[in-house]
Amino acid sequence: MLFDVLVGLLALVVVVVEFATWHSHGDPDWQPVSVLGLCSIPVLTRYSISVSRDADATVMGLTAAVLFSSPFNDPSHIFPLWALLVVASSVAFKGGLRYGLPRATDEVVAGWALVKVTPHVAVGLPPFDRTFVGLLTFVAVVAGVFWVRRRLRGQHAPQRALDVRATAIALLGLYFASVFIATLRRTYTAPSDTNTAEVAVMGLGLVVAALVGYSVSQQLIRGVSVLQEAAAGLPWPADENDRLVVRFARLAVRSASADIEPEAGGPGTISAPVDGVRRLVLTRNPGDRAFSRSDTRLLDAVAAMAHVSRSVDLREAGLRLRSVTDAMTGLWNYPMFVELAEQAVRERDEGEVVALLFLDLDRFKQLNEELGHFDADQVLCEIASRLQEAAPPTAAVARFAGDEFALLLRGVDRDLLAGDVQGLVEAVTAPIAVAGRLLTVHVSVGVGLSDARDDDVDEVMRVAEERMRGAKRAGRAATASRDEKDLVSSMLDEGATEVAFQPILDARTGALWGCEALLRATDPELGDVSPLTLVSSAARQHALDELTAKIGAEALDAMDALGRRVSEPLHLTVNLEFEQFRVDNPVFERLGHHLGERGVQLVLELSERSYGRWTSQHDLLAERLKERGMGLAIDDFGAGYATFSLLNKWGWDVVKIDKSLITADDEQSRLLFSNVVRTLRELRLTTVAEGIETPEQLVAARRAGVDLVQGHLVSEPVAMEELLRRLGADGAGLAAALG
Repeated sequence: MLFDVLVGLLALVVVVVEFATWHSHGDPDWQPVSVLGLCSIPVLTRYSISVSRDADATVMGLTAAVLFSSPFNDPSHIFPLWALLVVASSVAFKGGLRYGLPRATDEVVAGWALVKVTPHVAVGLPPFDRTFVGLLTFVAVVAGVFWVRRRLRGQHAPQRALDVRATAIALLGLYFASVFIATLRRTYTAPSDTNTAEVAVMGLGLVVAALVGYSVSQQLIRGVSVLQEAAAGLPWPADENDRLVVRFARLAVRSASADIEPEAGGPGTISAPVDGVRRLVLTRNPGDRAFSRSDTRLLDAVAAMAHVSRSVDLREAGLRLRSVTDAMTGLWNYPMFVELAEQAVRERDEGEVVALLFLDLDRFKQLNEELGHFDADQVLCEIASRLQEAAPPTAAVARFAGDEFALLLRGVDRDLLAGDVQGLVEAVTAPIAVAGRLLTVHVSVGVGLSDARDDDVDEVMRVAEERMRGAKRAGRAATASRDEKDLVSSMLDEGATEVAFQPILDARTGALWGCEALLRATDPELGDVSPLTLVSSAARQHALDELTAKIGAEALDAMDALGRRVSEPLHLTVNLEFEQFRVDNPVFERLGHHLGERGVQLVLELSERSYGRWTSQHDLLAERLKERGMGLAIDDFGAGYATFSLLNKWGWDVVKIDKSLITADDEQSRLLFSNVVRTLRELRLTTVAEGIETPEQLVAARRAGVDLVQGHLVSEPVAMEELLRRLGADGAGLAAALG
């Protein structure tokens, strides 16, 4: 800033000094060439030639040529008036006072140097000698001031290098124009001679038109060159598409910034769509030259290339994906699975064991005939999804054909493999809801192991398949099926369901704060039914409210015994779907009646997986529940369901932070967890960290400032009898788990 002020003061001083020369020696010799040259300064400033691709483009000052339209030997020169016109034009066309004024003062100082040096040049080649030295002086001063300003600003080099070709042509054009103007001045000097004046005016007009034409065509030539380069690389890689479209846009159209935004920019910007929802937006600095129509057309062309490139690349990616995956389930197909297995065997670490699992669904042909192809396909898709979720992140899951699946497991521990296989089997055989029924599909599994790099993958697969056939022959379990309506109805009977309790402890002291009530159910035909499956079935049968009331009543009865053991007020949390949270729901009346005078604080965990818009009716219901001694908690906060906007809807009693935030072991997740806890504490909300499984996670939760903890480190969900046993006679038996 100080440097700009000093240059500006120097420019002001030289202008004042030169005007003083007019006062002492009289006005300059006003010739037609001089007058027309001065009048052309705004046009020449507006169409200065860019010689770099900087955000604030470095330009060649064409107005310097006008200085040669006045004799240098006379004491009075047109310089001071030239300087004022340069300043006014730069402010108008080169960025206003903030950006245009420093540019103008640079040219004024350089022009003054030109005027002072040129008269001392005489080597016998007029006007070529004076013109060459004068322009060399002008360019040197401009470049020197530019260099000093960059260094003082900490910019050791231009943002983008000079365009050598454009710079050379601009310098040649400036030199030619200056020589032409000097020649016109020397040839046509008599203002009274109309003919010679007309020739001078026409000649100078031709020069100005040529310079303006080149400036306009320069951008188009550069834009065509950029478009040619961009088109040669089509289609651009999908992961590079955004970067490349921004790069080519900046090369084609001078701009201060180029960004991909969700919507068009404001006034003074230009934009073009790059896909269906985003736009490429280019901006220039405030007061800078406005974008032209040719700029808009160039940007449209670049954006259209990006759109076409994205479409082509995605189509090709889709074709590539379809060639290696199963069309119905999205799993790898057989050829791709074999390739992945061969790669895993070939590139394994020393001592690493690779396992290939062959899975076949039992009696699926019979199920296919009973359900029909459409519903049977839904079962296959569900099983594929379960295998992907249950398998380790490094595993590869494939569908071979029909009801046959395969898994590739790397880094296998032989001692733990049986348990891992059993986990996959349990995931597959859990009840599946389809066509109004709940059914279980059993699976036979064969395992083949490879522990050497030269193992034949086909042979390992053959071993796995043979063992699967043997397991199938040993015992083909029949498919179990149960009408969903009958299942839900039976679960509502007395004793058909159980309540498991997972304790929640104070993170600091280990004192028992309360328990979460969790549903457990076993069907004679289906076996264990997951709570999520049962809740979904109850919701479809419009019996979810009745099931919630039943579980809540049983849990409140059991909490009485627990309260007597610890002699402290306890909390009981019961899960509630958001769709149940309505004023006319009778479940709240039943829970409130059963709560009675028990010394238990009932907290309803509001799951936002099926989030609905919070309205004044929810405010009314929350207030009624509060009056009846029932609190509200947000469940699964941070899992992608609950949002920060929900925190402002009500004065929540508890916020349960989803376990995905605390169980992740990367630095970004740990930082996110700490920030979430800090925000909730600043809002004075009681926080519960779910899913605490290791001492390290407990330390992280304590360090973040969590109030309460819940998870397998404390206790898995157990029956009330088991929980009382673990608490011990003094009710403090679980505190030891927190150290």
